Parts: sequence; C-alpha cells; structure tokens
Amino acid sequence: MKNILLIITFCTLPLLVSAQTLADSQRKAAAKYPELSKAGSPLNTKFLALVNEAKQINPASLNDPNWPLTLADRAAGMASQHKVALPKKLPEIQAMADKGYAPAQAALGVMHRDAQGFTKDDAEALKWFRKAAEQGDVDSITNLAVALRDGAGAEQDVDEAVKLFKKAAEAGDGKAQLALGVIYEEGRFQPRNDDEAVKWFFKAAEQGGTEAQRKYSMMCFAGRGVKKDGVEGAKWLRKVAEKGDMKAQYDLGIIFRDGQLVTKNETEAAKWIRKAAEQGDPQAQFALGDMYQNGIGVPKSEVDAYMWILIASGQGNDDAQGNISRLERRGMTAEQRAAGQKRANEFKPKKTVVPPDSVPMR
Repeated sequence: MKNILLIITFCTLPLLVSAQTLADSQRKAAAKYPELSKAGSPLNTKFLALVNEAKQINPASLNDPNWPLTLADRAAGMASQHKVALPKKLPEIQAMADKGYAPAQAALGVMHRDAQGFTKDDAEALKWFRKAAEQGDVDSITNLAVALRDGAGAEQDVDEAVKLFKKAAEAGDGKAQLALGVIYEEGRFQPRNDDEAVKWFFKAAEQGGTEAQRKYSMMCFAGRGVKKDGVEGAKWLRKVAEKGDMKAQYDLGIIFRDGQLVTKNETEAAKWIRKAAEQGDPQAQFALGDMYQNGIGVPKSEVDAYMWILIASGQGNDDAQGNISRLERRGMTAEQRAAGQKRANEFKPKKTVVPPDSVPMR
C-alpha cells in the first residue's frame, strides 16, 4: 500500500488548499507518475484540472476515511488506462479498493465482470465500476455505460448509458467514442445521425482503434456523414489491414482489383488478397486462385490456381468447389494436379491475432 500511494501531509487545515501544497502535490505526482511530466499528456491535463478543482475543496475532506486519496493519487485514478501499478495479490487490491483507490476499484470491476479471481458477478462489477467512475476514472465510466446499456448487473438504463458514453467520449476514451458512433450509426437508443457517427468514429480512429478505423473507412466509401471518398476510405482500411486484420485485407484487395472508388491496381489487389488467403480466409483463397488462373496481378499459373482453389474448396467455399472440375478440364497435366494437391496439403494458415479494442456491441 505504501509503495503505491503517495503521502501528502497537511500540517494545518485551512479553508482552501494552499498554492505551496498544490505545488508539492504536482512535484510528487510527477515523480511518481512520469506521464505527468510530459507536456500535454492526457494524465497531466486531468491532474492540472483536478488541482484547479481542488482549490474549491476543503482539505479536511482528504482526511475523511471515505476519501483518503491524495491529489496525485486521485489524478492517476482518473485514468486507469495509464496502467498505474497495482499489487498482484487480490486481498491487497481489495483493501485498496475498499479505501477508495480508483484504479483498484476499476480492476475489481473488471475481475468480477470477467470472472478473474471471482465467480462472474455483473452486479458486483457494476458496483465497483460506479465507485471508480464517480472519481472520474474514464475506463470505468465506459464500462459502467456498457453495463447499463446491456442491463448487466442492474436494470437496463439506456439514457444513462448514452450520457456516460458521451462523458467518456468527450474525455477522449476511444472505446466510448466507438460505442457512441455505433449508437448514432445504427439509430440505437438515439435517432440515427450519420454526422455524429462519423465524428466519433473519426476521433476513435485517430487514436488507432481498429474497429473505429474500419467503421470510418466504410462511412467514407458509402458517403454517410462525409463526402464519398474512396481514396480516404482505402487509406483508413489499409491501417486496419496492416495490423493483420484478415477481412480488411480481403476487402482492400477487392477494392483495388475492381477499381471501386480508387484507381484500379491489380498488383496491389493481389498483395492484400494473398495476405488474407495465407491467414485462411476462404473467399480470399478462391479469389487468389482465380487471379492465378487468369493472370490478374500475378503471373498466370495453373498449379497455383489449383492449389488455392483446392484449399478454398476444403473450407466449404461453394465457388471453389464448382471451379475445380473446370480447371481440370482446361488441360491440366497429371503432374500439375499432383503439384497443386501437394501444396494444398502442406498449406498451414499464418494467423495474425489482432487484439480487440472495442466495447461489446450487443
């Protein structure tokens, strides 16, 4: 506990926090949390805002057992996504949460929700999310919004959920921004509003959110809430594809193959379709086989075409299953068929795991 919490001793309890006390708090906070020293960092911004707020707080409240946190600890607690260190032992985390430490409360909420160290208990998770959210912990505000939206641990309250999503989104939380964008895109709980959807998708996409980048790219392709722009759509879809997302790789390849709102580029198409095919996407495997069969973006090759169409067929792709006999009737030699079959038998997908970065959309 002593290794985690910063201790600021108030020798006297004047009505307002003194400038010297605030300065000491800032120095100690910066020493404990290096992020605070970075100009313009989100945590530093939150801390300075908290310091300004604290000028209107009676310092006596800091000695209240229900509010034992120092200014620096409260600032850190407002952003658990900064990964403030916590003990590894559950009893210690529980003790810190009981004393009001927001990151510990946020951690307990996740543990109860995800059955980590506890039996799954949505009501208990919601309780801890609410406690941390009341201290301004942005992750917990989003998690509380998800719980209320879905009626997990409490009666469903979509109006409150939307308010909380907006609060977290405006504070810069990418997951809340994505969730809010989906609400406006689908017209769930709020009237459909493509302009608002695009605004929040773009904010989350700028932060690197994979699903938000995909959503924003699709809005660009469709011209929903933004001018139809295939180049802009392809730019954001490429960011998703570069992370190894199989569907984005296939979609990007098809866009370049067919010249959909972008300049047709068969070589680029083959590159992205191959990446998806190598990860095991049956649509991409059939598409790549077809490209080899017809020499589209790749050198024409009956063996490669046969290999990829066999692999796609083995995964149940209907188009591939109907194409195998046509390939064989085109005059493939026994050696070509054997070579293609051998490569298909030896194929192993090269899966890339793209970490999830979105809140549940159910």
